[in-house]
Amino acid sequence: MMTAIKSVRSRLARFPQLFHISFNGKLEGIWDPEFNQKEDDNHPAEPVAPEDEWYPEPNIGRVSVAPTIEGCFRGVWANLSSIWYPHLNFFVYSPVFKGDERIVTPETLVKDRLVWDAHVTQEYLILDKVEMKLIGEIEVVNRRMGPYLQVHPFGDKKEPQTRLGPEHIQWKWTKEPEPKLTEKSSLAVFK
Repeated sequence: MMTAIKSVRSRLARFPQLFHISFNGKLEGIWDPEFNQKEDDNHPAEPVAPEDEWYPEPNIGRVSVAPTIEGCFRGVWANLSSIWYPHLNFFVYSPVFKGDERIVTPETLVKDRLVWDAHVTQEYLILDKVEMKLIGEIEVVNRRMGPYLQVHPFGDKKEPQTRLGPEHIQWKWTKEPEPKLTEKSSLAVFK
């Protein structure tokens, strides 16, 4: 039996601009969180990172979003950390809320120990169908050799520290959104 997860309707709270990154650039439209849980050509099985085995996330239909590109990348980094790549290209989507979508905040995800890295990624979960708009494309450079960001899961100092991606994530817009967003790469030296 599944425990109810505390959420808030999108019309009842103010949320920052939220982002989702994907390798697929043809997903603009209505996203069904239940569909995102099914494996198919658009959603192949992802490797399970050791951290996710130690701290499993809820097995519910959801669309994960974060208020920064860095937060989005940290949220998927564990699943990509075992492959070598000089850089990765992602399409960036943003939700267009209509008002009835149920959203779980990062505070709830941490307090209820649902997503172990939400205190860093600031991940939100969207639990209902939501319109997702393609807003741009980014390139993330591989920083495989570290140094790595070490965090306590759930921000709980009793938990052993684990890696959450490179300490500094280098990325840039390759196709900038219109209108321009304030979300900029954390490293201005990236070329």
